[in-house]
Amino acid sequence: MLAPALPAAACTLQWAADAGPLASRWHETGAQGETLVRERGSLQAAALALQGQDCAWRWAGPWSATLSAARGGRDYDGQTSSGQALQTRSDLQHTGLVLQALPWGDEHWRLGARLRWQRVARDIRSTAAAAGYPERFDTAQAALVGRLSGSLDGSLDRSSATAPAPPLQAAQWELQLALGGGPGGRLRLQLPGLDPATLRLGSSRLLQFEARLHGPLAPAWRWQLALQAGSERAAAGPLQALTRNGQIVGAAQQPATRQSVLGIAIGLAWQPGTQR
Repeated sequence: MLAPALPAAACTLQWAADAGPLASRWHETGAQGETLVRERGSLQAAALALQGQDCAWRWAGPWSATLSAARGGRDYDGQTSSGQALQTRSDLQHTGLVLQALPWGDEHWRLGARLRWQRVARDIRSTAAAAGYPERFDTAQAALVGRLSGSLDGSLDRSSATAPAPPLQAAQWELQLALGGGPGGRLRLQLPGLDPATLRLGSSRLLQFEARLHGPLAPAWRWQLALQAGSERAAAGPLQALTRNGQIVGAAQQPATRQSVLGIAIGLAWQPGTQR
């Protein structure tokens, strides 16, 4: 999403914003691999990013800081604590921050890493047969990142072109893959009739892919279109005590989970100029 590199003394900054729908799936499994909960639904997502290159910390290469948010819901197909089948709905709200730097490579390819923090608020709705409850997941992960980029006309730099290319032919593409994971996070929940509890989550693994197309729209402005996909697995957390009025009345753990997202986003990018 960055413009062609400026002279080494320049710092190129760019703001980018996009939004679009995400298809979301969530799957919880028991110790024997049996399905406990299955959810499918959709979210509306938005992101705001600050991107830079050749700034004071040139060792970082192209870097970005991205804030994201999403809201929506999934159909819940699972069971109650007594083993009875339960169908309801989960309301979801996601908030995230990703910091990324790609210090190795050239204009064709880059390698680097990212840090990701995410908070997911999940509210399982009550039904006539069972009381719902809220949950809040907090996780931190790191990933290795690889990126390939080019332009639709096969040239990575049109600065020497004698005539402007057609809008689509002047567009650039990016393919980015991230592979990583993280230690167990925290799950805060409020089960009906019990004290608030904090459970430890199991370690996680993630795989994320993005294909992005962007091109000139107006002076200092660019359009962008992205296809995003991701898959994440987390191991079961340890068994922990549950209390009522401070007295232990039982125990619970977060089962192993598998989740995936697939979405499309459209947006704009603005490059305000250079700073020296």
